Amino acid sequence: MFNHIILVLLLLFSGENTASFVSATTFTDKPITEDSKQITWSSNRKLTWDDFQKEADVNDPLHAMASTNIAVKATCQNNVMVFDVKCQFAPNESWTKNKVSEDLLQHEQLHFDITELYARQLRQKLSQQKSLCSGDKNKFKAVVNKVFADWQKAQTRYDNESKHGIDDAKQAAWTQSIAEQLNSLSAFQLEEDNSAGL
Repeated sequence: MFNHIILVLLLLFSGENTASFVSATTFTDKPITEDSKQITWSSNRKLTWDDFQKEADVNDPLHAMASTNIAVKATCQNNVMVFDVKCQFAPNESWTKNKVSEDLLQHEQLHFDITELYARQLRQKLSQQKSLCSGDKNKFKAVVNKVFADWQKAQTRYDNESKHGIDDAKQAAWTQSIAEQLNSLSAFQLEEDNSAGL
């Protein structure tokens, strides 16, 4: 039974990337609750430099780091999986050395948007699964792990291709592409609650 199985998948990526990624998947029989320390992605709420609350390491060559995560919580009720997939930004793990550059802020916002894209892909894939409660637990793990791996690759490719936002043409191309992909998966966007997130 899934009800008492807790699976936590933790992926941490750092180094040359300007974003860190934390992904947690939990099966539980407890109610799904909101983490008040995180900002949940919303089309109504863009990041500001005030959201980057961790003190920057002056020795780090990067100018900023956005810490984003995909939190997946699922439980089985009457042999039907109920899941919650959230794209979140962690203010206490995010930092910047430059609170005036709008270009840098937009680069970091797109890291958050890319995370939302993969959260939507995961919502889509989980909604298409029929037997995750009654059968193969490994199938659930495989679905989640595949999306997480693709998400990591996209974030790394984004930084490499845009040269961390320095290449204006590549940055613009990524911005347009991600907006189009988010739009194509709008059916898997969480309902907006117009909250600030914190």
